[in-house]
Amino acid sequence: MRIVPTTTLTFATGVVPQGIAPERSGDIVVAGDSSSGTGIYLAGLNPGTGAVDTSFGSSGYVNAPLSGNPSGLSVALDSSGKILVAGSDSGDFSVVRFTSSGSLDTSFNSTGEATVSLGGTDKAYAVAPGPGGTIVAAGVAVISGSNDAALIRLTSSGALDTSFNSTGKIVGSSGSGTIRAILVQTNGEVSGLCLKAYQARGGPGMAHLLRCRSSTTLSLESLRRSASHLGHFQPATSLIPLEPGPTGERG
Repeated sequence: MRIVPTTTLTFATGVVPQGIAPERSGDIVVAGDSSSGTGIYLAGLNPGTGAVDTSFGSSGYVNAPLSGNPSGLSVALDSSGKILVAGSDSGDFSVVRFTSSGSLDTSFNSTGEATVSLGGTDKAYAVAPGPGGTIVAAGVAVISGSNDAALIRLTSSGALDTSFNSTGKIVGSSGSGTIRAILVQTNGEVSGLCLKAYQARGGPGMAHLLRCRSSTTLSLESLRRSASHLGHFQPATSLIPLEPGPTGERG
């Protein structure tokens, strides 16, 4: 483990960091969300010193005030080093792509942003690159007051990937919860850690693992519940692949 010096990021007032990801160049990218609705914020850090990398964006920072003012709730890097930021824009899923230097990638849906409506008030809390240059984003669609797990897959150009569930999107059953973290396997299977119920200060919580094996349904893999098991349960932000054991199972 490497411990880097503490760095104070000088984002604009009201910006809250929401996600972090390593760049292929060795830098670290932090994505932030503004409470005032002024777009997506990024910062680039040097992992060796912890200092802001002034070669990234403008003196180490990026502010992308796209029309609609998307929020940045999760960040990931694809295999070419491009930066993927997922969140919400005007109540729809939003995925914004930046070049490795922090510029909006206008080869992605012509504007750098793709938005997808899932039929409710929608937020993407997780994003990850998929096979063949695809992009997977997951979160929640709040439909008629119910939090329904939701998942989309985009092509590398920013269009819905219709080879995935014929529409490029899946919404889980009513009340299935909010996907907070995803892991995309090399075969395209998607696992999502889903928060189904949460009460602060030690109230009952419920988490389950949803898996999309066939690209058409979200299936329940496992379930743990009750305050005695979870206590003060907080949503996870990442899933980590484990090496398969002798039986082929993963821990």
